Amino acid sequence: MTQFLAILKDSLRESIDRKALFVLLILSGLVIAYCLGISYETRPVEEVFEKHADEVGTLRRAFRGGRSSTGFGTKVTVSDSRRVTSSDELDPDVADGFVVEMTFEKAREIDELVANWASFQEHGHRGDSPEVTERTPEERAKFLQERFLHEGWQAVDARATDAEALSYLLAVATDDIREVNGGPVP
Repeated sequence: MTQFLAILKDSLRESIDRKALFVLLILSGLVIAYCLGISYETRPVEEVFEKHADEVGTLRRAFRGGRSSTGFGTKVTVSDSRRVTSSDELDPDVADGFVVEMTFEKAREIDELVANWASFQEHGHRGDSPEVTERTPEERAKFLQERFLHEGWQAVDARATDAEALSYLLAVATDDIREVNGGPVP
């Protein structure tokens, strides 16, 4: 044991004499100071929700080694987000969340998204265009719920607001915005 301590003591004296220890300490300090300067801000919930609503026609999937995203050119108008109120008559799980109204130009666009969503979930890319059939308002609302749950929202509720099922009231809620895709910003 004494030989080990003697070698360690000798190595320390030699590194101090050569100034190598000080150079390494300074470099290590600079790296640590740089790393301490890196931080993340959390985007406001409303901003993240509106972004997800605007990009409802872009499907994303993470897989080992990367991410895949496919856009379908869906034209949707999204209202500004607001807090859920009791007059919205939505699921109590989203009572503390936010709501937007999404209006699609054509029913066919929603139906294409529903069909492509299933294909995208299965294959992770656009692939062959699946057969598009007319969907019920409940199937379309279910797609919107699954789509937003996929982004990390803890509670989602969607319902058609017009007879043609082109407009949907969509509400989301989360306890921690950092769990939602797009929440933290470097």
